[in-house]
Amino acid sequence: MNLKILLFLFCSNFLLLYSITDACGINEWRCETGGRCIPLSWRCNRINDCTDGSDERNCTYPRCSDSQFDCGD
Repeated sequence: MNLKILLFLFCSNFLLLYSITDACGINEWRCETGGRCIPLSWRCNRINDCTDGSDERNCTYPRCSDSQFDCGD
């Protein structure tokens, strides 16, 4: 009985620690595949920083006015 309790406590603590250390920082964004954390400033910057390109999905970019030119980078 005591062994079951110890095992339960160990597993619970391990899962809690894993979920805490697996999180990205407050100024970071997590890639959908692989879980890589990238700076928020890299999200929607027209450069694929995540291997799956998830950092560039569902982005809205400002449109250029008639007097501006979009260089595409």
